[in-house]
Amino acid sequence: MKDFTHCTIRDYKTGDEEGITRLFGDVFGKEMTSGQWKWKYLVPGNGRIYSKFTEAVSHGIIGHAGAIPLRGVFKNTPIQFFQIVDVMVHPKERGFLGRKNLFDSMIKFLFEDIRKEFPDVFCYGFPGTRPFILGERIKVYDQIELASEHTKRLHRSLLNPYKVQLIAWDDDRLDSLWTMFSKDFSLSLIRDKRYLCWRYATNPFFSYQLFGIFLLGKLKGWVVTKDSDDEIFVVDLLTEPRRSMGILKALENHLISRGKKNIRIWLSERWRKHIKGYTANVTPVVVTNMIWKLPFTTSTVKENLYYTMGDADIF
Repeated sequence: MKDFTHCTIRDYKTGDEEGITRLFGDVFGKEMTSGQWKWKYLVPGNGRIYSKFTEAVSHGIIGHAGAIPLRGVFKNTPIQFFQIVDVMVHPKERGFLGRKNLFDSMIKFLFEDIRKEFPDVFCYGFPGTRPFILGERIKVYDQIELASEHTKRLHRSLLNPYKVQLIAWDDDRLDSLWTMFSKDFSLSLIRDKRYLCWRYATNPFFSYQLFGIFLLGKLKGWVVTKDSDDEIFVVDLLTEPRRSMGILKALENHLISRGKKNIRIWLSERWRKHIKGYTANVTPVVVTNMIWKLPFTTSTVKENLYYTMGDADIF
């Protein structure tokens, strides 16, 4: 806990949900319920909240730096991941300098505590341009790249050997597939059925579908999609790099039969070279390495990170 003249930066305590959801509405102009907040922060941490809160004596919670604890892997070794989200300060408390700057103090306090507990931790996030510039200015954020959205008008392909069908979120084959392919994901979330069930099946914000991609009856990959009118967002994807284009073409055939017209996907730089025929558009979302007293250099992250839309919390 850190005390300032007008407020305290501290850890979570029971009952903070009411204050944080009110602050979320004040800052972002959107509603977040207590249930949604608990799903986002409590479930993956098994009841442990790592976020930091700023509380004013007379105004309640006026700041929040969110840290979602996730299981990750770096070169076949499990490590702790944190996705940094919902970093916000009430509009009336912004603009101060030095120790009174709540954004600066709160986020650095968060990273210092995380590093003490997890020496090999990786922290990343997907802020927009303005919050990224604020974080870069105080030397806590470093740009990996601007997220690139790849879009394509759907076209049917002939003689595609893959078959597409819905599968259950808790299908045991999902774990086997992750074990088989994890070597291709040198810095990545552990994309097993436990992760898929939390991130997608129980998500209180959006609805998703999970498609298995089969070759001669054997599961060779999966795709998580999210509907948006006549478009489909490919929110997550797991397969071998060499199969990614064939799998996406098979998905196109399936989507055409459902009346869809366009497809959108994010992939990290190293994976984008495996897909052809898509139009790339740079987004205002900054794929960000958190660097304040944290161990991963941005060059290492850029070379190894695998991410999709599903790594961000906005889809």
